[in-house]
Amino acid sequence: MPAVNEIFIQHNAAKTGAILTISTQDCRVVKTIAAQTGIMQTRIDLASLQSGLYFVKYDDGTAEILKVVKL
Repeated sequence: MPAVNEIFIQHNAAKTGAILTISTQDCRVVKTIAAQTGIMQTRIDLASLQSGLYFVKYDDGTAEILKVVKL
């Protein structure tokens, strides 16, 4: 998924404690965001990240991982 300054991640209604983690190709975590309970979409600001490939992990007890290319 290509992105410039922000992305919106669609997910199941977030449970309490659900988090999104953004990491680099070498598994270095660069950002962690708490998903709002009950919400089905989370905005992630990418403006401070360098261009490149990142992995976004949504974890609410079952992990989902997306690839994001920051342009």
